[in-house]
Amino acid sequence: MSRFRLTVGSKLALPHVHTACLAAISRLGWTIAGIAETRITCQELVEESLSALSPVRVAIVLAAESRWGH
Repeated sequence: MSRFRLTVGSKLALPHVHTACLAAISRLGWTIAGIAETRITCQELVEESLSALSPVRVAIVLAAESRWGH
């Protein structure tokens, strides 16, 4: 399984970014593996016919704008 970590900073409030990320994951049809206030872990679905491929697991970390120095 491949693993990636992505940090997302935004001018929007964290709850709004959290909601947007969950909507995007849902639209992709990925499985949500874990949800916390500032972190969402999800995993792509791999068709059974492609079982030789490893699914990708992504950890999305939400950060307040001030952390990014904007």
